[in-house]
Amino acid sequence: MLRGRRELSEFETQYYAQLSRARELLAAAPAPAAPAPSLDGARSSGSGCKHDFVRLPKIDLPHFDGDYQHWLQFRDTYISLIHNNSSISNINKFHYLRAALKGSASIIVQSLDLTEANYDIAWQLLSERYDNTRLLVNNHVQALFNVEPIQRESSQALRNVIDVTNKNLRALSSLGEPVDNWDTLIIFIMTKKLDPSTNRQWEEFKNSINSSPSLKQFTSFLSNRADLIETLNDNSKFVNKNKSSSSSSATTISSHQDSNKQIKNFHSTTKHKPFQHKNKCPMCSDAHFLFTCESFRKLDIEARIKKASESNVCMNCLRPGHSAKSCTLSHCKYCKYRHNTLLHREIFQENDNGDNVALSTNIISSPTSACNRGIVLLSTAMARVADVDGNLHSARLLLDNGSTSNFITQDLCGKLGLVRRSTSSTVSGLQLADPTFNIPSVFDILVGAEVFWDVLGSNSIKLGEGDDSWM
Repeated sequence: MLRGRRELSEFETQYYAQLSRARELLAAAPAPAAPAPSLDGARSSGSGCKHDFVRLPKIDLPHFDGDYQHWLQFRDTYISLIHNNSSISNINKFHYLRAALKGSASIIVQSLDLTEANYDIAWQLLSERYDNTRLLVNNHVQALFNVEPIQRESSQALRNVIDVTNKNLRALSSLGEPVDNWDTLIIFIMTKKLDPSTNRQWEEFKNSINSSPSLKQFTSFLSNRADLIETLNDNSKFVNKNKSSSSSSATTISSHQDSNKQIKNFHSTTKHKPFQHKNKCPMCSDAHFLFTCESFRKLDIEARIKKASESNVCMNCLRPGHSAKSCTLSHCKYCKYRHNTLLHREIFQENDNGDNVALSTNIISSPTSACNRGIVLLSTAMARVADVDGNLHSARLLLDNGSTSNFITQDLCGKLGLVRRSTSSTVSGLQLADPTFNIPSVFDILVGAEVFWDVLGSNSIKLGEGDDSWM
C-alpha cells in the first residue's frame, strides 16, 4: 500500500515537471508566420475563429470598365477586399488594381510604373476621375430616363423596370440625394415606359386608392402584374404543349394507317407536294420559259413562229401546257390578236449591221385605241430643210395625206435650232419611213394633209388666206 502511494507521488512529480518544461519551451519558441492573404475568405470569420472544415465560395475580384453605373459597386468591393487589407503589400495591390481595370479605366494607370510607391497615386487618379458625385448623380438619373419602353406586356420587361429603378435609386441615395421625396416623379417617368395594357391596369389601380400612390405601391403593383403574366404564359404553354402532343399522336396514327394501305396496295403516293420538273426552255434547254430565252429573241419573226410551233407551246404566252384558244393572258399589244407580241409579223426587224432604233414617247392613256390590221404604203421623199441660221440639212419626209398633224423628230429639231414646247397627246401609227424601201431607217418629218399637196406641187385652189384648199 505504501509502495503504491510512493509510485503515485513520484509519477505526479515527474508529470508536473515535464508539463512545466513544455510550457517554457512553448513560450521561448518564435511565433508562427501569418498565413498568405486570400480573397476567398474561406479561413476566417468575423470573430477571428478558424473554421477549417468550412469551404466558403470564392469571391472574384471585381472589374471596372469606366462605366459610371458600375463605379460605386466596384469601389466598395475593391476597398473591402484589397485596398483596406493590411496584409497585402502595395505592389500586390497595384497588380490587383491593374487586373481589375478594363477599357477606358485602364488607360488612367497605364502610364504609371508597377512600383509600390505608385499604387497610392494610381488609386488617387482613379478616384479623382470616377468618384465625382455630380457625374455619378447625372448618370444614375439618366439611367432612369433611359429605361427601354415596353412594347407589349412581358413579365421579364416589367421586372427589368423594377430592378433598374431600385438599383439607381439606391445609388442616388448613397450619393446623398433625397430620393425618398421622389415617388411621384419616378412613378410618372416609369408609367411612360409601360405597355398600354399594364398602363391601363395601373390607372384603374390608382383610382381604387384614396391617396397618391407611393413608389413602394407602384413597384408592388408591377411585381404582381409580372407574376400574373408569367403564370398565364405558363398555362398557355402547357395547353399548347398538350394540343401539340395530341396532334402529333393523331398524325402518327394516321401515318401508320397510310403505311398499311400502301403495303396492301403495293404502291406509295405522295400526298403533299407532287414532284415538279423545272421549266425547260425548248430552245436552249435552260430552266426558263421560251419567251425569256435570249437565243429565241434574237431570231427573226418567221424563225420564232416556226420554233414556237415545233415546241408545242401556247402561241399566245409561249408557255407549255395549254393552247392559245384557252390562254387567259393578254394578247399581242400591236394587233390584239391571239398571239404573242414576239410573233407579230409587222414589227420592224433589225438590219444586218445591227443598227437598232429606239423610240421613247410619253403617251397619255386615251379612251380610244389604235389597231392596225392591214399594211398601207405611204410616200416618202428626201428634202433640204433650212435651220434658224439658213443652213440646209437633209431630211426624210413621210407624206401622209390622212394625218391631221405634222411631226418632226427631236434630233432634227435640235439640228435646226427650233424652239420646243412641251405638250401631251396621244400618238399612234408612226412607223419607219425610207426613201429606199428596202433599207430600214428613221424618218425626220411627217407631213400631214395640211401641207401634203404643197409638197407634191399639184394644182390646188386656195379659197382665201388661211382657208381650205381644193384640189
